[in-house]
Amino acid sequence: MMKKECNVIFMFLGMAAMVILVSCTTGNNNGERGFIFTAILEDGGNKSSDGPNGNIKWTAGDAFKVAQCDGEGDTFQFSLMTGSGKNRAFFLTSNFKPEHNHTAAYPYDAATIMGRTVVFDIPQRKDIGSTVNVIVNKTNPMVAVTTGNSFHFKSVFGGVGIPLFGSDDNIHVSDINLTSLDTCEALWGTCTAIISGEDKDATVTSTTTNDAVGRNTVTLACDVDLSPSSDAPTWFYVMLPPGTLASGFKLEVLDGSEVLVEKETTSPVAVVERKKVKYFNPILIEDALDDTLSSIQ
Repeated sequence: MMKKECNVIFMFLGMAAMVILVSCTTGNNNGERGFIFTAILEDGGNKSSDGPNGNIKWTAGDAFKVAQCDGEGDTFQFSLMTGSGKNRAFFLTSNFKPEHNHTAAYPYDAATIMGRTVVFDIPQRKDIGSTVNVIVNKTNPMVAVTTGNSFHFKSVFGGVGIPLFGSDDNIHVSDINLTSLDTCEALWGTCTAIISGEDKDATVTSTTTNDAVGRNTVTLACDVDLSPSSDAPTWFYVMLPPGTLASGFKLEVLDGSEVLVEKETTSPVAVVERKKVKYFNPILIEDALDDTLSSIQ
């Protein structure tokens, strides 16, 4: 026989509205239970006030991994139940007992949890399809530790925002390559994130290692037609390990084998900071012969 236990939570929004949430666990005679965690994005999902679209939101199909902080027991997949498009959402799993403090890692399929340490497998090539003008969530690894029923997720990476204009002709982009001028710098590979503290007060440090040739280059694979210069630019976001790009980097924009843009900067202001996005000034494809990058905000 199944049994259900429910907790009623009253949430007041403004003066005129009240939302009632019912947080439930369901169980059977074997003690197996479903459970709901609240997942909250750091700084409301906002990564910068210096440029457009510098935020992340929970999206349909999102899932994160959960394991005990003491490193014992099973891991669980929590999947988005409600809250798509928001910075606060509810995630559900089955057969879960909330008996310990827990560590969470996003995205689910890229993470291995070992107590308060999370190891991410960061790919060199990230396929964003036609998704532009936003930070694509699965390119932005996050971690959290909770002592209760809510995970306050912290971003592990930072990044750069690249605004591109096309000419009046149709310009298609298939790949964007970003290469650190420090050939020993790993922009992809094995990222080890360590969480200190818990809940809102948790802090995150990370290192990314890789011995492969080409470790200093990452690629956004896409299928995008750029807007002409009379319209708003098309924004691409490359998420990277903190501390990288201090020696500068090279940017390449391609359509198949054709190089549309190749620019370079040695400016140290491009260095990546955790949870923040830095922005280029707009780049017009017709200016591809100018091999210096515009300033970064």
